[in-house]
Amino acid sequence: MAEKLKISEVIAEARRVASDKVPTLYVLGGWGQKLDYWTKQTFIRYYAFNARDYRKAKILGASPDTIAMDCLCGIKSIWDHLVGVNNQTAAMRHPVPDITAQAILAGYCKKVKVLTIDEPAPGDFLVYKDYSHCGLYLGNGEVFEVTYAWSDGAQITTLEQRKWQWYYAGTPNFYEEEQPAPQPTPVSTVYAVQVMANRDLALAKKYLKAGQHIYKVGGWYKNAYTYASAAEAQAALPSVRKTYKDAFTTTYKSDQIIE
Repeated sequence: MAEKLKISEVIAEARRVASDKVPTLYVLGGWGQKLDYWTKQTFIRYYAFNARDYRKAKILGASPDTIAMDCLCGIKSIWDHLVGVNNQTAAMRHPVPDITAQAILAGYCKKVKVLTIDEPAPGDFLVYKDYSHCGLYLGNGEVFEVTYAWSDGAQITTLEQRKWQWYYAGTPNFYEEEQPAPQPTPVSTVYAVQVMANRDLALAKKYLKAGQHIYKVGGWYKNAYTYASAAEAQAALPSVRKTYKDAFTTTYKSDQIIE
């Protein structure tokens, strides 16, 4: 039987992998291997998605220390601290075998919640209703996920960014029964329309416009307009999208503002 995992350690490992210090790339089939020459060739040869021109170019252009992950196997590597281990035998130590997200919810989660009714708990395994994507809930509205959207790799996003897509939240049965560290209560909620996000604070400041603020969330600096209520942010969204077509409404904590 696989050893029980501490939720706090799982969350800490997810944050480490999503940080600037660990280069990652979305690669279908990737479970945390470094992209050396032969690993790149294997992924391109055996997965049609990786062989598409734009994905192939990214894989071949990645540095040898870049970590390959997809959404499901990336979370498995987090669960067993295998990030950066190019060893197929080591990969077999996962507390969860090579099965689908649906099978993990059914066979390896002691409680499965529907997010339209219940709130997720830190460490919960998040899954789309059609089981096509998954993530790991970190608490305070933050999600660890591996996707080719946004920064193309492991990253920390928010529940709000995929508000209508996350559906199931399963609590894995291989977690220790522990109380997660108390989550700090935010001073207040800020309602915003986010217009861009950068890893580099200097770039965020360069593109900062009048009326915008910069918020730090995980390793990202996010430029956004802020409003007094969610309704005001939603009403302003069409106008903002005339300049920033990918803008979307979201919320921050008041103590995340840095500019």
